[in-house]
Amino acid sequence: MAICRREIDWIGNYATPRSEDDPLRQHDSQEDPACHIDLLNRCIKVAPYLEPPEQCAQPTLWHVDLSLQNIMVSDDEDPRILSLLDWQHTAIEPLYLNFCEPTFLQLNYLLPDEEPSFIYKPPLKEEDIKLAKKTARLRELYLQLLNVEFPLGDALSVPHGELQKMIIRDSGQSWTSRNRIISFRQGLINLWRDWDKLGLKGTPPISFTKEEYALHLEEGKGRRILYLPFWI
Repeated sequence: MAICRREIDWIGNYATPRSEDDPLRQHDSQEDPACHIDLLNRCIKVAPYLEPPEQCAQPTLWHVDLSLQNIMVSDDEDPRILSLLDWQHTAIEPLYLNFCEPTFLQLNYLLPDEEPSFIYKPPLKEEDIKLAKKTARLRELYLQLLNVEFPLGDALSVPHGELQKMIIRDSGQSWTSRNRIISFRQGLINLWRDWDKLGLKGTPPISFTKEEYALHLEEGKGRRILYLPFWI
C-alpha cells in the first residue's frame, strides 16, 4: 500500500507522457498518468486481503546472488562452506516473497491431468512426461527434507505468493519502466479472476470490464504474459 501511495503521489506530480510523434511511445495507457493511478488505487483495495500466515511473512535476511562463484568451499576431505561473497544487494524481506525452489526442481509445465492455473505454464509434451514425473517426486522429497531442519515449505504454499511478487514489483515501476503497466494490470486481472481459486474471502474489491480486458489483450500482443483464458 505504501508503494502504491508513493507512486500515485509521484505520478500525479512529475509524470510526463511522451508526445504522440515520439518514436519511443508505444501504448496510450502507458503514457496516461490516470491509467496508472487507477490501477494503483485498485491495488490498494486488494492489498489488505493478501496478508499471508505470520510464519510465512517473517523478516528474513536474503543474499540475492548465491551463485557457485560466490560460495567459497574448502578443498579438504570434509568440504564445508567457508564464506559467501557479493553482499552488495543483501536485504531483509518477507520470507514468502523470496524463498523459492532450485530452478531444476520448479514445475514450469502443465501436467496432463493438471488444470490451467493463474500462472502460465506451457503444455507438457508426451516425450517429457517421464522426466516431469521424476522431477515432481524429487521436488516432493526436497521439500520434505528441507522442512525437517527449516520450516520453509509453507512459504511456497501461499497461493498468491508468486502473483503478489509480480504486483509488488510492477506497482513500484509501472511508469518508469516502459510497458510495465501491462504486467501490472495482468497481475490485478489474475487476482480478480482467480479470487476464489486463491482462497481469498469475500467478494473481490476490484473488477475489470470487457472493454478493459479487450484493451489489455490488444496492448499485450507479442508479449509473454501470464495465462489468459477467453472472456466468459
